[in-house]
Amino acid sequence: MWGRCYEDSGAPPYWPWIEVTRARVRDFDASQLLEQMGPGAAHIAEIVPEVRVKLPGLAAPPELEPEQARFQLFDSMTTFLANTSRLQPLVLALEDLHWADTSSLRMLDFLGSRIANTHLMVVGAYRDEEIPPEHPLSQTLGSLSAEPSFRLETLRRFSAEETASLIEATGGLPPTEDLVQRIQGHTEGNPMFVGEVVRLLEEQGGLDSSEADKGAALEVPESVRAVTRQRLRGLSAECNQTLL
Repeated sequence: MWGRCYEDSGAPPYWPWIEVTRARVRDFDASQLLEQMGPGAAHIAEIVPEVRVKLPGLAAPPELEPEQARFQLFDSMTTFLANTSRLQPLVLALEDLHWADTSSLRMLDFLGSRIANTHLMVVGAYRDEEIPPEHPLSQTLGSLSAEPSFRLETLRRFSAEETASLIEATGGLPPTEDLVQRIQGHTEGNPMFVGEVVRLLEEQGGLDSSEADKGAALEVPESVRAVTRQRLRGLSAECNQTLL
C-alpha cells in the first residue's frame, strides 16, 4: 500500500497515513472492519471519513486533551495495521518523506517502534540532500535508528557500467560507449534521471546503436525537468536568477 507526501499542496495532516488506511479499509466489509479496528475505530474515523461511511453507527470518540487524543489515534492505527498484517503480510511504502508534515512523522515514529513482532514492513523514501540536521525527519530517523528492525539504505549513483546494464536491459542491445557516456554526463548517474532518459530514448528509438552513434543532443524528459524545477523553488530569487 502506498502513501505519498506532498509539498505546498494543501494536504491535511497525516495524509500519507490517510491514503494507506483508505486502501486497507476498502478490503473489508463492515463487520470485518470493526473486528480489525476494535475500539480504535472511532479514533481512526476522525482522520479517515471512509471508516464512518462503512460504520455509520460508530459513536464519536470521547473528548480528550490533544496529547491524549494523538496517542489514542497512533495506538489505534498501529493496532489496526498490525491486526490486518496477520491476515496478509503488509508493506507500507511512504514516498517523499522529506515533505512529510510533523504529525505524519510522529505517527511513523510511534508505529516504527511497535511493529517488531508483526507481519508489517514500512518502507520510507526521501531525498537525503533535502534533509538538514534540523529537519523533523532527521529527528524521526534518529529515534527509529534505535529499533533493532530499522535499516537505512542509501541509493548511490549509477556507475557507467550500471548505466550500460540498464540501457541493455531496456533496449535489448549492448549500448555504445558514446551513448553511455552521454547519458552518464547528462544525469551524473542519478538513478531516477538515468531511468527517465533511457525510457524516453527507448520510446523514440534512440537506443538503437545506429541512432546512438549520431551523437545528437539528449532530450531532457519532462519528469526530470519537473524535479529540477521543484528543487529550484527552494532557492532564493537571486540564486535562481544567477542560474538562469
